[in-house]
Formats: sequence, structure tokens, C-alpha cells
Amino acid sequence: MNVRIGTSIFIHLLADDFNIEKYLTTCAEHKISFIFTTLIGFQKKKK
Repeated sequence: MNVRIGTSIFIHLLADDFNIEKYLTTCAEHKISFIFTTLIGFQKKKK
């Protein structure tokens, strides 16, 4: 059994145009089984 693990720091993913569905679909296409992320200390820009 092969398991792929993805790591991500969500700095660039918190942009106004970020699409969580597209991100997770991309992970699924690359057969990423586990995703470790960090969101500590980052906020979206206010308009």
C-alpha cells in the first residue's frame, strides 16, 4: 500500500481567489492521502 503525504503552509492559499474545492481536487488527482497544514497567524486581506 502506497500512501502519499502532502504538507502545505497556507500563506499563498489564503488569497482572495483561493478555492478550497480546487485545492482538494488537485490533491486527490495526485493521490495525496493525508494533508498536514498550518493556518497559524494568517488572515485574509480585508477589502
